[in-house]
Order: sequence, then structure tokens, then C-alpha cells
Amino acid sequence: MKNLVLSTLKTIMAAFVMLALVLISGCAVTESLASPPDAAESYVPGKNISDIINYRISVSGLVEQPLNLSYGDLVHLDTTSVFAYLFCPGVYYEYNKWTGVSITSLLDFAGAKENAGHVIFTAIDGYEMIFTVEQLEENSAILAYLKDGAELTDEDGYPVRLVVPDLDGYYWVRWLIGVDISS
Repeated sequence: MKNLVLSTLKTIMAAFVMLALVLISGCAVTESLASPPDAAESYVPGKNISDIINYRISVSGLVEQPLNLSYGDLVHLDTTSVFAYLFCPGVYYEYNKWTGVSITSLLDFAGAKENAGHVIFTAIDGYEMIFTVEQLEENSAILAYLKDGAELTDEDGYPVRLVVPDLDGYYWVRWLIGVDISS
């Protein structure tokens, strides 16, 4: 009886979460929202970064100090965590604790110039997203290297991905290699 009650409560809570996500995103509810896809469905081979020794993220553009950070450099910067839904409309959603470096801290560390207004994030395959500095600050965006306390998987964008809480997953650049600050 106890297991039945717990199972029913979990189902009701999942329904409320899906309803909230639908109301926030404006998307229709589909059965595919009920669970994440298999890794093969969401992972695109060839984008992953396997050479962590030579991996670098460049921070360039309107900064006093251009950076070429290794993975080790990144994980030794001030760390922060955010809880956020990774929501891919019509595909799946998941709620996780993401840990990494806040974009605000990274911009401060590089010495972003006063006229810095936009940040362009680039993945190893050339995929890019651009945000205003204000959007990134308001959404507590981070460069994440941990998900729920563990290193990211290749599917999650190992070794580093952009996490922008409150925005859909396609804004969260995986396999990050570049951060370019512009006016």
C-alpha cells in the first residue's frame, strides 16, 4: 500500500512539473516529455572532446586579459552551483544540479571592458549562441563541468557546457571551446 501511495504521489508531481514546463515554454504536452531519450537519440558522435590534456577554452574579445584556460585552470576558479531544468521542447526534460564557473566571475577574471555587451559561445563543431551580458547575469549562467556532482558525460557536453537556467536546452552550448566578448 505504501509503495502504491508513493508511486501515485510521484506521478502526480511529475504531471505538475510537466504542466509548469508547458505553461512556461508554451509547448504542447507530448508523451515524449515523460522520460529522457536514449543516449543514442540525443548524442551526436564526433563532437565530443577526448583529449582533455590539450583541451582549452579561449576567452577573447573585449577583455583586458585574454585567456586560454585548460580544464584544470577552469576547475580551480571560483565554483558555483545552480539547480536548473534542461528542457528540450517536445523531447525531454531533466532537473539537475550543475556546477562550474559563473559567467559573471569569468568576465571579471578576464577583465571585461565597459563596452562589453554581448557574449558569443562556440562549440567544437562551430555551433554558436549569442547572449547579452545582462541575459547571462539575470539567468545565473555558468560554464558547467559537473552535473549532479559527477563529470559531464560526452552526451552532456564533456568537458564543459554552457548552462543558462530558465532557457531551453538548445541555448546551452555543449563541447564549449570559445567565449568571445563583443560590444
